[in-house]
Amino acid sequence: MKIALVGYGRMGHEIEEIALKRGHSVDLIIDMENISDLNAEKLKGIEAVIEFSSPDAAFNNIKACLENEGSGCFRYNRLAQRL
Repeated sequence: MKIALVGYGRMGHEIEEIALKRGHSVDLIIDMENISDLNAEKLKGIEAVIEFSSPDAAFNNIKACLENEGSGCFRYNRLAQRL
């Protein structure tokens, strides 16, 4: 599975290590320094996004992912429209 990690602190590093050991790839890592990379172009082909940023940033990060539904990483946009 192609994974994007949003938030790359201690937990992000742990998730990356586990994912790689299980045969997944981490194709995108988003942190404070590259938050602008959370866009449709970079999310293209990503199958799962794991969000481990701060509580203050999480809502906007998830919203950015859902707004980029055309990237192919989110198949559940209908659920998001209900929220």
